Amino acid sequence: MEIHSPVVSDHQASWFAQWCALGLLAVSSTVEAQLAVMDDLFRVPQVTDALRHQLLVNEVAKAFYPKRTDVRSTLH
Repeated sequence: MEIHSPVVSDHQASWFAQWCALGLLAVSSTVEAQLAVMDDLFRVPQVTDALRHQLLVNEVAKAFYPKRTDVRSTLH
């Protein structure tokens, strides 16, 4: 019983490569659009203020939290 490897013609390989390129183009344009929306969203004054206040609350909570003495300063 002989096992033959599938023969792929140049036309089939080209067709497959074109579909892969189309998929990558779709993903790329979607990511680019999402980055543009997020960039615009972060420039809204209300969002900027909310993020700034969230950082302030985090710093205050971190200041009130006592430091642990049993944490080692080295990995080993």
